Amino acid sequence: YFEAFYVYEGTCAHEINHRRTVMGMGDFCIIPPGVSHSISVQDQSIVIVMILSSDVMENVFKNPLYYKDNVLSDFFITNMRYSSQGAFITCHTGSDKELKNLIIQMMLESVNRYEEYDAVLTAYFSIFFALLIRHYGKTFELSSTSDKEEQGFRFITYIQQNHTKVTLSDVAAHFHYSEEYTSRAIKNTTGKTFTEI
Repeated sequence: YFEAFYVYEGTCAHEINHRRTVMGMGDFCIIPPGVSHSISVQDQSIVIVMILSSDVMENVFKNPLYYKDNVLSDFFITNMRYSSQGAFITCHTGSDKELKNLIIQMMLESVNRYEEYDAVLTAYFSIFFALLIRHYGKTFELSSTSDKEEQGFRFITYIQQNHTKVTLSDVAAHFHYSEEYTSRAIKNTTGKTFTEI
């Protein structure tokens, strides 16, 4: 199962491998199967946790409309096919009312279990992730529990933000590494070469 949590209101502390991050309202985090973590919520904050089966995510992301070159699709596809190495992804949506309303609709379907609720939930997930990609696709943050992987994800984020004109040489120069090292780090992190990305 993938685990996702959404800070509906207030704040929460999220910890993976002794790295603590404070998340605020509208922050959304997805953690792949097998990654140990903790969430702590104080005061009157509301954090909604979603358990997403790999089957549901595969149904959503095997749809050709989603199987595009974007970091969220790549994240799900990679973590469905290969064992997770501790990477997780976050997005800051602020007070986006459309996403908040979708989260509430998904909760109501899950709790009330009306006829065909599972089909409706899958459709809601499709809409939710499509809106995340549409509005926040360039702002996803890939993180890792390992410093080496974290560096690879910084390369990927830079490529994503500059995808129309970036070259391997540009990425290497930006981070002050050789092209060979940069290429290897990208391949080790994503399983893809720079050209494939």
